[in-house]
Amino acid sequence: ALTRRPRRYGFHATLKAPFEPAGPDVEAALLDSVEAFARRRSPFEVRFEVAPLGDFMALRLAETSTAMKELHWDCVRALDAHRAPISDADVARRRKGRLTPEQDAFLLQWGYPYIFDQFRFHMTLTSRIACRSSQEPIRAALAELFAPHTETPHLVEGIALFGQVDRQAPFRVVEWFRFRGERHHDDARVPEAVAPIRS
Repeated sequence: ALTRRPRRYGFHATLKAPFEPAGPDVEAALLDSVEAFARRRSPFEVRFEVAPLGDFMALRLAETSTAMKELHWDCVRALDAHRAPISDADVARRRKGRLTPEQDAFLLQWGYPYIFDQFRFHMTLTSRIACRSSQEPIRAALAELFAPHTETPHLVEGIALFGQVDRQAPFRVVEWFRFRGERHHDDARVPEAVAPIRS
């Protein structure tokens, strides 16, 4: 039951939030743009940990990664030309989350409020855990399960484009794109505080 909702979206980390395409024939142009974007990127390593994100559990960065931050910022900007303007209904829905002025400005300009300095890399593992006393036992069990993936660095070597036939449909991988640049070593890492945000 705890994984029912995140399973619909597949196991992923969002770099650019889902958006409505700018036109009926945008997919081919979007695929070309993502392929060109990935061709210029370089693989890099990160370390993961199982940690809370508000009332959820997620696989998160154990250390701040400049390379991951740059990947997110560049994804948001480079692919935005393919995004249709956000609808009034979606703006109203997002504003129910009590956005800060900065988040509201991001929503109107970029279609999503939790980007740039508001971005927190995460791969969702559970739905909301309402019982506070259950959160730590669940975190510990997940930490043990994911230990083979958190004890050593993980190589980020590509990105995927996901799609939905409609908003209720499961996500599907449209195509995966390998980074083609030279290997990048990110030495500018400092410990990252876990900051809960809306997912």
